[in-house]
Amino acid sequence: LFASNVNIVVLLVSDQLLSWFCRYMFWISRAGFRPRIERATLSGDSKTTLVSFGFSWWPNQPNGITLDFYANRLYWVDSRTGRIESVDFNGNNRQRFKTLPFSSQPYDIVLYSGVFYYSDTSSQSIAKIDKATKQSLGSYTGLGASNGLRLAMFSPVRQPKGMYLSTHSEIVAAVP
Repeated sequence: LFASNVNIVVLLVSDQLLSWFCRYMFWISRAGFRPRIERATLSGDSKTTLVSFGFSWWPNQPNGITLDFYANRLYWVDSRTGRIESVDFNGNNRQRFKTLPFSSQPYDIVLYSGVFYYSDTSSQSIAKIDKATKQSLGSYTGLGASNGLRLAMFSPVRQPKGMYLSTHSEIVAAVP
């Protein structure tokens, strides 16, 4: 399933309304000048390209992705266009959420409690945007390059609730 041109493997999702076997992983693949966002089941089957950015000598640079479990959407930041965009979990209904300030170089993104947090390499900061209003909520500055640019959100709120079975019958995970 994975080749050397896959730079990022992130995020698992299980939709409570679907059967236990309808779980996916999402990632960004950069194959030469053709970056894309892809999805597969957790077993690695049913690999699907959700967003293909096409061939270009100056291709789009999707860097970070995050999931909105409530709206069933995948969001990404693009460092070349300076935009936050999204598609549904099937790759349909592509939308531009927000164009960031011209000087921004977004690198990664997470969504938590209705607020997007994205890292910005040009200002070495983490900026916040309200999902409902698309308004800036300020930023955390002075982080420095040594603190890294990848973002991760760890919270029980970000985990889908319910019982999840693995392909090995002895492994069962319950998320409260």
